[in-house]
Parts: sequence; C-alpha cells; structure tokens
Amino acid sequence: KNGHFLVAVSNGSASFPIRCYRVLVDKCLDDKYTIKSQALPSFFLQDGAPRENCTEITHLKFVVREDADSLVVAASGEREGYVDVWELREKAQPVHKIFQPKLEGFKTVVWQHQSQY
Repeated sequence: KNGHFLVAVSNGSASFPIRCYRVLVDKCLDDKYTIKSQALPSFFLQDGAPRENCTEITHLKFVVREDADSLVVAASGEREGYVDVWELREKAQPVHKIFQPKLEGFKTVVWQHQSQY
C-alpha cells in the first residue's frame, strides 16, 4: 500500500518471541538505496492458547502478501502440532486526560491472537 513491507522472524524456538519489523527501501537522489526498519511489537505463542508439547516454530507466513496484517504461525513437537493465526491491529490505549491530545486518543499497534487449529 505505502511502500513498506513487514518481516516476521523467529529463531525456531516456541519459548522465544516472534519479532516483527516494518521495512522501507528508498531510492536517494544519487541512485543509492537506503533501507529503514522500524521494530513492531513482538509476541510469544503462549499469548494465545498455550501448548506445552509444541516447542519448535516451523513456519511463519503472512496470509496476504499485499496486506500483511495477518500472520500464520505453525509450531510442532514430537507428537503434535498446531497453527495459530495472529492479526496486527491498531488499538486505542487509555491515557490520562492531562497527556491526551484533544482531538483523538493515543493508538498503538498490537498483535492479537485470532484462532488456533
């Protein structure tokens, strides 16, 4: 949509967070390129429904390439596996009225667990 794309990475262990970044590749006037990245919220699989026997993250894939706000995470263990769907959402956070702007509230992005299979 706006030239940015999202990247989700994991070290493969379900006990470590899945880290997410917004990346922008920009062409400068001198025909050189710059890469800018911004850290987005990370999340642990245990934030959804925990599965103690699944210790390895096997796949990370965005549902739709052009609009990467839903992420599918596959995890497995010796005897079972599961697939989680997480969604990146904008969420209003309560801020004390002294610090809140008059027109709109403070919003941030969070990963929200949607479903598990």
